[in-house]
Amino acid sequence: MANEPQKGSPEWEQALQTLATQRARIMLLGARDVGKTTFAALLANRQLGHGIRVAVVDADVGQSEIGPPTTIGMGLLEVPVPTLHAVVPRAIYFVGSNTPRGRMLETVNGVRAMVARAVEAGAESVIIDTTGFVSGASARRLKCAKVEAIRPQFVVAIQRKDELEHILRPLQGRSCRLIRLPVPETVVTKSPEMRQQRRMMRFFRYFQDSRSHTFALSQIACEGTWFNTGTPLEWNEIHFLQETLRSRVFWAERSWEHLFIITDKVVDERALGIVEETFRVAHVTIAGVHRFVKLLLGLLNAEGDCLAIGILERIDFVNRTITVRTPLRDASQVAILRFGGLNVRPDGKEIGAVKPGEI
Repeated sequence: MANEPQKGSPEWEQALQTLATQRARIMLLGARDVGKTTFAALLANRQLGHGIRVAVVDADVGQSEIGPPTTIGMGLLEVPVPTLHAVVPRAIYFVGSNTPRGRMLETVNGVRAMVARAVEAGAESVIIDTTGFVSGASARRLKCAKVEAIRPQFVVAIQRKDELEHILRPLQGRSCRLIRLPVPETVVTKSPEMRQQRRMMRFFRYFQDSRSHTFALSQIACEGTWFNTGTPLEWNEIHFLQETLRSRVFWAERSWEHLFIITDKVVDERALGIVEETFRVAHVTIAGVHRFVKLLLGLLNAEGDCLAIGILERIDFVNRTITVRTPLRDASQVAILRFGGLNVRPDGKEIGAVKPGEI
């Protein structure tokens, strides 16, 4: 079991005693390496010991314990656990990145969805662990948006000094109870290299028993990308694009006032202006074909539930199919491919990143 209680931290023990019998939504805040995940495991075990059906929502997309990195996982405790890593995920939400930066809407939606799934599964108490992204205006907007979305009865803030106060003070007018805790001396600080290595191992274990599935583009919907969301151009239009852009065009499609093109070269700005004028579009997005290599995808069913995540292996632009490597055995329920923002090899190594809107 998780260290019980944290040595030299009477404040933690008091907080655990206060929360152990609460059937409530409990949100944890804190920077990196302050012990949020440890506190979540301790509290979950305590509540389980009091006969409370407890769920944990792991919203730390970069250092996921429940589910693979880039996802928000939800698990119900059946027995006491040594760490949250021992909790089996009941559901995951694919955010698509190892950081909430640039994907704050997906992060808030994911937390709200996983809390709802926990309640549907019969959880009487839901503990929400969050990322260490707490500095700056964006972090404050994100944390306040999460509070607005899930309306916790308790917010546990673990801080070294006062680094969370810019987030906590706007929450003081809400009905949630704020519990401020110090960082125990026993907490171990992880280097960026250690965090990256840990993600690599988590990805490797997730994909080590994966297989390939091929989907027809006409039978699958795509989210988080311009690809396969418009009307493909005719061959003569693609020929014009290749001549004008002086590059190979693998794919081109149009949607309303937007043109999306996949090429193999950087495009000259003057040529881009000619394309905009010729096709009478307000915007043109040009993506290099390399941006799609080993791109992480979320595999969703028709209800929008994430069945698994996968790695994009190949797009056949001629036969209009897409092949994905995933541990999912039966892909018959996959109706949507949600495009992420991280390129990852099956061995877990991260080889690139894609910003929202670039593809």
